[in-house]
Amino acid sequence: MIKKIRRRFIFIAMASLIAVLTVIMTTVNLINYFRVRNDMDNVLNIIYENDGFFPKDNIRKLPDFEPVTDEDGNIDMPFPDGEDRKGDRAGDTEEDADADKKIKMPPTDYRGITKETPYFTRYFSVKFDEDGEITWSNTGSIAAVSISEAKELASEVYGSGNERGYKNGYRYLSLTSPGGEKLVIFLDCQNQMSSARAFLMSSLLICAAGIAAVFVLVVVFSKKAIKPIAESYEKQKRFITDSSHEIKTPLAIISANTEVIEMENGESEWTDSIRNQVERLSSLTQSLTNLARMDEEGIKIEKCVFPLSDAVSESVEPFKTLAESKNRTLCTDIEGGISYDGSEKLIKQLVGILLDNAVKYSNDGGRIDVTLKKQKKNIVLKVSNTVDESETGDLDHMFDRFYRADKARTQSEGGFGIGLSVARSIAEVHGGTISANSTDGKTIDFTLKL
Repeated sequence: MIKKIRRRFIFIAMASLIAVLTVIMTTVNLINYFRVRNDMDNVLNIIYENDGFFPKDNIRKLPDFEPVTDEDGNIDMPFPDGEDRKGDRAGDTEEDADADKKIKMPPTDYRGITKETPYFTRYFSVKFDEDGEITWSNTGSIAAVSISEAKELASEVYGSGNERGYKNGYRYLSLTSPGGEKLVIFLDCQNQMSSARAFLMSSLLICAAGIAAVFVLVVVFSKKAIKPIAESYEKQKRFITDSSHEIKTPLAIISANTEVIEMENGESEWTDSIRNQVERLSSLTQSLTNLARMDEEGIKIEKCVFPLSDAVSESVEPFKTLAESKNRTLCTDIEGGISYDGSEKLIKQLVGILLDNAVKYSNDGGRIDVTLKKQKKNIVLKVSNTVDESETGDLDHMFDRFYRADKARTQSEGGFGIGLSVARSIAEVHGGTISANSTDGKTIDFTLKL
C-alpha cells in the first residue's frame, strides 16, 4: 500500500512537472519562431517598399536618419539605381493610401534594422508584368542562386498564388502593385531557421535534463514526504491486528458461557441472539485481520493452476437456494474450460463476497446474473444484480471500507461494509482489477478482470 502511494505521488509530481514544462517550452519556442519569422517579414517588407532592393544608403525610419524633404513635405529617398522617387508614407495622398490597402501590406517594424543590415542580408527578387512575363530580376545580393534559378523559383511562387511562405530554404513575399505588376522577393532564412532549431534542441535537452534531475530528487525525497502517512498506516494496521486478537478472547468466553447457559436452562431467543452477535463479531475480526494481512507490502499468496470455471460454479451453487428463499432469480453463464494461476481459496472467497452482496441488496423479485468469459488476454467475471434505485456511472466508492449506501445498506442486512474491500484486496494481490458501475440506475455490475 505504501509503495503504491509513493509511486502515485512520484507519478503525479512528474506528470505535473512535464505538463508545465511542455506548456512553457512550447510557448517559448513558438514565440521565438514567430519573432524570427516576423523579423524576416520586416526585411521582406523593406525590400518590397523599395521595389526589390535593400537600400544601402538610407532606410526609412532608421535612428539618426535626417530625411530630405521637398516643399510639399515628401521624403526624397535615394535608391540604388540612382533614380530619385518621392513618397513618404506619412505624407501619402488618399489615392496612395487606397493603393496600399489593395496591396494589403502590413506595417513595417524597423526595430532591429541597422545600417549594417543590408550588407549581411541575402535576398533576390523577380518582377512580373500584368501578363505574367518576367520583366527583370535582381540576384546581386546572393551568390548561391543564379538568374535562371531565381526566375524558376519565382515562377513557381507566382503560379501558386500565395503571398507569403517558404520555398527551398527561403522566405518569400509575393505582392501585386496597383499597376498590376507582381514583385516576388526571396530572403535566405537558413541561418535564422537553423538558430531557431538549435534553440529548440537546446531547450529540449535542458528540459530533459531538468526532468531527470527532478525525478531523482522526487524519488529520493518522496519517502520522507509520505513518511507520516506510512507511520499512521502502520499504526492503524497494528491496531487492527492487535485488537482483533484481543477481541477473540472475550468472544470465546461469551460463546462458552452461552453454551453453559443453554445446557442449564435450554436454548432461548436471548441465547440465540448472543450466539448470532458473537458470530458476527468473529466474522468482522477475521475480515479485518485478512484485510490487514493482504495490505502488507510484498505479500505472497500460494498460487497454482486450477479450473476457474469449476471454482466459480461451485461458489455459485450454495447461493441458488438462498436467492430463491429471498425471491431472487439467479442465472449463470459460465464458459467452460477456463483455468487460472492463482489462489483457488481466495478466488472462491471473492466470488462468494460478490454473490452475498448481490443477494442482500438486489430488489424483491430481482435478478442476479453471473457470467465468466475469456476475452482476449483477460478473464472477465461479472456479477450483476437489479435494484430499485441506484446512482449511475462509476460506483467504485462501494469498495471503500465500511461504506454503506444511505438507502440500501442497513444494519438489518447483516453486513459491515468491508466485504467488497476484501474482494478488491483479493483482486489486487492477484494483479487484477475490480470495478462497479451502473448504466441505467436499475442494475449494478461488478466486473473482475484477471
